[in-house]
Amino acid sequence: MLKLLLRLPLFWRVLLPPGISIACLIIYAVFTTTVFTQNNQRLEGVRDVQFPLLDTLTANVAAQDKLVSTLNAAVVAADNDTLHTAEQVADKIR
Repeated sequence: MLKLLLRLPLFWRVLLPPGISIACLIIYAVFTTTVFTQNNQRLEGVRDVQFPLLDTLTANVAAQDKLVSTLNAAVVAADNDTLHTAEQVADKIR
């Protein structure tokens, strides 16, 4: 390899390192663009599918907590109106 470099004219020996650097830069840019595109597709899937599901689940957990606290209050107060409120919250969860 060293003999090959010594046989090259000075012009090509001077241009070889920048040429290799440019080739590496192009490879890096192609790789980065490919990874960026794949990540965008993955994030679109999260945005369109998983986030709405997470939002719905969070709302259901909050409604279930409200249902439990309403039922506890109805038991303590022995009040039918509170049970009706709890039934409305349960219907919202269903």
